[in-house]
Amino acid sequence: MIQGSGLSGVCFSRPHTPFRRMVKAKKKTVFRKFKPLSEVEKAMAKAMRNLPHASFAKARIVERGVRDTTRTGYLNAAERADEICKEAGIEEGMRSKEVFTNYLWAKLDTGLARGNSTATYLRSALAFREKTEGRHAWPDDDDVRELVRCYNYAAKLSNGGKAQPMRGALTLDLLKQVMRAAAPNVALALATQYHACLRPHEVLSLTVDCLSADQVRIDSNKKFRRTNAHKVGPVQRKPVSHAAKKILNLAVQRARTAQKAAGDRLFDLSLAQYRKAVAGAIKKSGVAMEGLAFVPHSVRHGRVVDWREANAPSIGLTEEQLALAGMSRGVSIRYGRTNAERMHIANGGEPDDSESSEDELLMSEDEEENEGDA
Repeated sequence: MIQGSGLSGVCFSRPHTPFRRMVKAKKKTVFRKFKPLSEVEKAMAKAMRNLPHASFAKARIVERGVRDTTRTGYLNAAERADEICKEAGIEEGMRSKEVFTNYLWAKLDTGLARGNSTATYLRSALAFREKTEGRHAWPDDDDVRELVRCYNYAAKLSNGGKAQPMRGALTLDLLKQVMRAAAPNVALALATQYHACLRPHEVLSLTVDCLSADQVRIDSNKKFRRTNAHKVGPVQRKPVSHAAKKILNLAVQRARTAQKAAGDRLFDLSLAQYRKAVAGAIKKSGVAMEGLAFVPHSVRHGRVVDWREANAPSIGLTEEQLALAGMSRGVSIRYGRTNAERMHIANGGEPDDSESSEDELLMSEDEEENEGDA
C-alpha cells in the first residue's frame, strides 16, 4: 500500500513473464580455404572448356562403356542392317522405327526368323550407334521392345515344329579328341571348364586372381552371355576339386607368364569366339553322333556323366560333387544322361529317370534350360 499517492488499495507486483529456454549462441561460420588446383584438375578444366558440346561427351562415354568386341559387333550389325535397307531402296539405312518394323516383318515373311534374341541384339546395336554418333536417340521405347518381344515369340513358333538336335555330352574320352584338334588356349579353357564343371560363360570370366585355397571366384555371372556385355552380375564362389585346382594353377601360371595382372581374364575370348573355336575343333576331331549336337556346354554335361558313371547311375552324384557342379540333384539327373541315352531320347524314346526320388521328380523341368548357354 502506497501512502499519499492517491493510489491507495492498489498493490504493485512484478509482472508475470513466461519461461524462456536458454538458447545457445551459434558459432561463427569458418570458411575453409582450399588448396590451389592441381595440374590434373587444371587439365580437367581445360578438357571441359574445349568440349564442343555435352552430346559429344555423352557419345564418348557410351562408346567406352562397352568392351571392344561388343562395340565392334554392334557397329557391324548396324552397318549390315543398313546394307539390307539400301538393297531395298531405303538409302538412309535403318534409322527409324518404321524401317525396323518392316525389317522384322520381312525376316518373318521370308522364313529367316529364328527363336533367339537376334532382334534384341540388333535393337541394342542400333541404339548404341545412334548414341555414339551423337544423333537423336534411337526410339528404343516400349513400343519397340514390345515389337521385339512379339517377333521373338513368332520366330519361336515358326520354328517350333522343326526337330532340334539334343545337346550331347563331351565325356573325357571325347573331350581329349576335341582338345587335340583345338588351339592351345582353347584346349586349356576346355580342360578348365571340364575339371571345374563350369558353364561356358563362367570359364571365360575367370581372372588371374580367381583361385583361393579351396574355391574359385567367378567375377560375373552374366557378363559373357548377354548382348549388353558391360552389365556385371553378382560374384560367385564355387568349391574346386584337386584336379580342377591343378588345371587352374596351370592356366594362372601361363597368364602370369604373359604379363597379365591380377584382374585380367585368363582366356581372352568372347563367348562367340569360344563357340566358334570349339565348333571348329569338334568338326576337325570327327566327334559326331546322330541326333546329338556338341557345343561348349556339352563339356559340363560330360563332366557330370563321368561322375555319375564312376559312382554308378543308380546312386548319382554325391553331395560333394553336387557342390562342385553347382547344381541341384534333379538337374544333375538330366545332365548325367549318357550319349546313348540322349540318342534314345532324340529318336523319340522316353527318358528313364526311375532312379530319381519323388522329390527330384518335383524339380522344375526348366532348370536345365536355365543352367547354361550353348
